[in-house]
Amino acid sequence: MSQTVAMNEKYFRRQAMYWLIVAAVVAVLWLVVWLLSATPVIANKADNEIKSSDLPLPATITELNELKALVKPLDNAVLVRDLRSYPDEFKDKNYFTDIGSRYAVQLMDVGENEVIVDYLNGRKDRADFAYFRYTDGNKKQRYVLTYGKFATAEEAKAALTSVNFALPDSIKPTAVKISSLLPMIDNYERGQDITDLASTQPRRIRLQATGNEIPVRAATAADEELARISRQRAQEQEAKQQAQQAAQAQEQSQLVSPAKAGETAPTPAHEELPMAPTAQPEPHTAQPPAAEKKPAPATTGDNQTESGQ
Repeated sequence: MSQTVAMNEKYFRRQAMYWLIVAAVVAVLWLVVWLLSATPVIANKADNEIKSSDLPLPATITELNELKALVKPLDNAVLVRDLRSYPDEFKDKNYFTDIGSRYAVQLMDVGENEVIVDYLNGRKDRADFAYFRYTDGNKKQRYVLTYGKFATAEEAKAALTSVNFALPDSIKPTAVKISSLLPMIDNYERGQDITDLASTQPRRIRLQATGNEIPVRAATAADEELARISRQRAQEQEAKQQAQQAAQAQEQSQLVSPAKAGETAPTPAHEELPMAPTAQPEPHTAQPPAAEKKPAPATTGDNQTESGQ
């Protein structure tokens, strides 16, 4: 019985091993077939793809039109506010657009704003002038000066002879319609005066006379006491200043008096002091030869006693 069971176990194990080997072989074959069938498809896809290196690159990019319909391109020539100081005769495009149906006299076309400013400073009728700025073909700014706002071209031509513009002979004014000047005017706006709205800035107040006179309020005891204290402090301060001035004047007088005393008796440096009598040289005189001295006689003790008495 035990041998039969052992033989059955060996048989089942051998069958399981065979099936495992067959499954492994089938799996390997399926993997090889799948690899062989998938390789041509991948190669075909790679051949059909277009590489970026195959496309021709543009030499120049003129403009990007992706968002042009949604966002308008910025015009760098537009000046929202011109910080230069122009006179009142300098106008923007809005001003000339409002009077586009009228006629004017075109006087000069210059490249310097100062030329027009100097010309207007010498005119008494400068309120009738107006000028604008435009950019020429060389990307340089120029200024055109006009005169008047006439309803017809005949009135503008009549102003050429009736008004003395005091221009050189090389400049020839012409009558033009203002609407013909609009395309050349730069797209700028004349800025308004800037007002500082900060709370720390001073304000101008217009005072108006009132019909109701406000009576003066009578002084109270507190007001009188405050006025008395103010007067007392002012007197004390004035007395203190006077005392300081007197002390300074006294100090200056004390410093000046010793100096004046020293100046009253100056000792001249060139004056010679008198010499003592013994210091004066005596005249040289011949003296006789001195006589020989004789020895004094010896004295006795009695003589010495008498002389002592």
